[in-house]
Amino acid sequence: MIQSFACRETERVFKREISRKLPQDIQRLAMRKLWMLHAAKDLGELRIPPSNHLEALKGDRKGQYSIRIT
Repeated sequence: MIQSFACRETERVFKREISRKLPQDIQRLAMRKLWMLHAAKDLGELRIPPSNHLEALKGDRKGQYSIRIT
């Protein structure tokens, strides 16, 4: 579940508000991925679909994960 946003534009996309700073073609896909993140109960749910490319981050971001939007 998403608890907070570091980026205001990402929060706008999540709330289905139009962002003028982000490309329109990416906003729909990003919104879908954000809602997928919000609905996930555990990391395993984000492994499907494989196009998410769920991966553990390294270095100072150890313990965090990323998925791809495009």
